[in-house]
Amino acid sequence: MIRRLLTLGFAFGLLPHFALGQTPGSATGTIQGVVFTADAGGKCSVLPAAKISLDGATHVETESNSEGKFVFSTIPAGSYTITAQAPGMAARHGVLVSRGIASQVELEMKLQAVAESTTVTASAEPADTKEPSGTDTVGDCAVRNMPNIDEQFQSFPPSFLASFAARMA
Repeated sequence: MIRRLLTLGFAFGLLPHFALGQTPGSATGTIQGVVFTADAGGKCSVLPAAKISLDGATHVETESNSEGKFVFSTIPAGSYTITAQAPGMAARHGVLVSRGIASQVELEMKLQAVAESTTVTASAEPADTKEPSGTDTVGDCAVRNMPNIDEQFQSFPPSFLASFAARMA
């Protein structure tokens, strides 16, 4: 009877270590988290497809799932910085990874200042308007010798005008 109790106690003692996938001697931990935004009223919304990077003793990247969740597994123990990025938003958070522990992180995304700009400068040289601008010029002779030179726009049939207008739209 005592032997059976010892066996059951030993089995239940090892169960949490196997369930977490880590042994007591493991020098790694896990980081689990969620990426979200909060509106002015305090209502939270998860952010799927945010790019998450972990920097410290190692560099790892992942992406949040459809529920805004992410996981970094088997991370060596130490101090890390987690950065989350989404279009126009960012978050940064420090986390300490301890061996055999699953650290929980909540990353609230904040609006990010625009970091890109475009500068337009004027040229001091004026454009030469006397020089022809290429081969797209129709000469005077070509216009005078066109086969429909005597036709007026109003003389075209209405069906032709309608199809022409439809192609131009």
